[in-house]
Amino acid sequence: MEKEELEKLRQIWYSHSNIKFELVRFLKDREFVTIHTEEDFKTLRCLKANAIKYLDIIFDIYKILTKPYNFYGSLARFKDYPNFSYNNKLKKVQQQNFNMDFEKKIYEFDLLIDIDNKDIMKAYDSAKKVKEIFDLYKFPYSLKASGNKGFHFEVEFETFPEELKKMSFSDISIMLKTFAENFRAINEIKDIDLTVFDLRRVNKAPYSVVLPTYNIALPLTDTQFENFTPELIHISNCIKDLPTYYKRGRLFRDGIKEGFAEMFDDYISINISELNDEDSLSKEKSLNIN
Repeated sequence: MEKEELEKLRQIWYSHSNIKFELVRFLKDREFVTIHTEEDFKTLRCLKANAIKYLDIIFDIYKILTKPYNFYGSLARFKDYPNFSYNNKLKKVQQQNFNMDFEKKIYEFDLLIDIDNKDIMKAYDSAKKVKEIFDLYKFPYSLKASGNKGFHFEVEFETFPEELKKMSFSDISIMLKTFAENFRAINEIKDIDLTVFDLRRVNKAPYSVVLPTYNIALPLTDTQFENFTPELIHISNCIKDLPTYYKRGRLFRDGIKEGFAEMFDDYISINISELNDEDSLSKEKSLNIN
């Protein structure tokens, strides 16, 4: 399809109330971030979209839909997340104040397992391994195509073990990274990105259009994942189902949080540096997990 035609589909996509509803449902209490796909253009941070009317205001003021922006939301959720001014000078001061004490405002921080590979089908093979292990433990998680070259597994804060939730959020982020490092190394899944665990990290907004591919960051059912092809998530195909996306959500699997607690304990208790040559992972591999 020609770019002009793809842009028309993008405008239709974002004008639909179902998509706006899903974006706002995800972005509630999160920092909304838009990242321009061209390097010389400014990333917009500290946006708030707790309601469709605020999303529409942001679209209008920053002319976002006329520019190649991708949409993200923070992994952290913030209590009393402020309404930042649309005046650039005032907003800059507000952002500086927020950056100094943002951790005090966090009340949840989700786990993101980001699978990333230049070859989308190699990323799919890695995601299939992760999914098989997650399904063994039977806990709630969401799986979406990133819209570019990978897949995202998300576990919400409320699913975390109670002891983990009692820690400071700085310590929680460290523990989650340790879990991901061990999970990646033990299962030899090199496509897991280990850079997504700091408290200001953002996550591709589900149901957003990802440029320049014009794919959708689409939450996937088990059937969609099992039959995944790159064409499945292209806007030209997804737009056919647009009326059905209202309250579809991120498609968290059924399960109990105790299942995640069991898996987390299984992997966090492993000391990678103590594995010996007889283990399933060699010392050489254990020293090259980053």
